Amino acid sequence: MREERIDSCHLVGWCTGPQVAVEFYVRRPAAVLDMIFLSCAFKVAGHPELETAYGWNLEGLCRAMIDNPAMTASIRRSLSKPASSDINLDDKDAKQLSAQVLLLTNKNLRTCVLAPFQTENSTFNYARQILLLAATPTLEYAKRVQVPVLVIGCECDQVAAAAKSSAVARLFTTSRHVELPGATHYSFYDRPKLVAGMMQSFFREGRVAATLETLAVGAGQ
Repeated sequence: MREERIDSCHLVGWCTGPQVAVEFYVRRPAAVLDMIFLSCAFKVAGHPELETAYGWNLEGLCRAMIDNPAMTASIRRSLSKPASSDINLDDKDAKQLSAQVLLLTNKNLRTCVLAPFQTENSTFNYARQILLLAATPTLEYAKRVQVPVLVIGCECDQVAAAAKSSAVARLFTTSRHVELPGATHYSFYDRPKLVAGMMQSFFREGRVAATLETLAVGAGQ
């Protein structure tokens, strides 16, 4: 913020980003105007059913690397390969076939998705970061958040389940929750106009509310 020469900001976090956003808010609440959580991957204490198979598997692999660094090379090789497509083109059920297509990761994102696993060192550091985030009970701060929060979940998210976004939204007293039908973990790429439009609307509402509050205070004085 010093580099940008600004005193306040909107915080937008995707995946593990919302956790970082809340941690920042706790440290500098006056600097945060509002927050948007997109496909949030918080750990919700006492609710293991909200974790996806992807989440469990990734955490297990990360723990294996930290417990035994010698395994990093072999785990990196498996993680750095693009996921194979298991789509069944012979499926006669059009609805099921459509669902399979929706779950595929856009090929244009593969380089970005695999970026953390370029080297053994980057893979090991990524594992350490994932476990640190998983062990940090950030949601304990939820009730301290006093700014508007928009939580966006995605119906077909295989990384951070839509049900988790719904559960997280209920923990923040200032939140509202929406779920994007048919959207995946990469909705910001697959549906950029829709996601950007929702964000802009949310920010605009906050500016209007702040203006009205200022006018009300002025009238009271």
